[in-house]
Amino acid sequence: MGKSRQIRPRITTGSAKNRQLEVPRDSRPLTERTKLAIFDTVADYVLGANVLDIYAGSGNMGIEALSRGAASAVFVDSNKFAAQIIKDNILKTGFSEQSKVFNQPAVKYLRRIDEKFDLIFADPPFLKAEEMKINWFTNVMHKDTILVLRLPSHFNFDIPDSLEEVFNKNYGRSQVAYLRKAESD
Repeated sequence: MGKSRQIRPRITTGSAKNRQLEVPRDSRPLTERTKLAIFDTVADYVLGANVLDIYAGSGNMGIEALSRGAASAVFVDSNKFAAQIIKDNILKTGFSEQSKVFNQPAVKYLRRIDEKFDLIFADPPFLKAEEMKINWFTNVMHKDTILVLRLPSHFNFDIPDSLEEVFNKNYGRSQVAYLRKAESD
């Protein structure tokens, strides 16, 4: 895979504000408007959070969370080129000490890890969204975790009984769903 890159998102707030990030070729980075809306929605969950940015692409969401005061972030992407871009972006923004990058498929990572996260950003490739199972995430969530899931706007997904949808909003061709563990779980 070549080093062709595209429009670069920037960190909008915090210690790395205005730093531009490299983006893997063929990715679809969030618009700044959508990213700001997401962070406005989860603002109370970021400070001091342990964050998981899965299907991370450039690491945009996890790095934004670190810039806004998250304690740590784990980045997972199965694409080797994307994993290298994430590492470069982490180095450029100064978050190497608080970050870990895993170059492996999401399901493999989620099945082997026993760590719990406070905030999870999941942005699977739209062509692979149907392959993803939302219940994969339940073992890395505690009762107060928020899962922010970006999917195609037309995509209907099944929410397992162990989770509940808090909020869902469409942004152009994508929808962003906010899920948490169900009260009875």
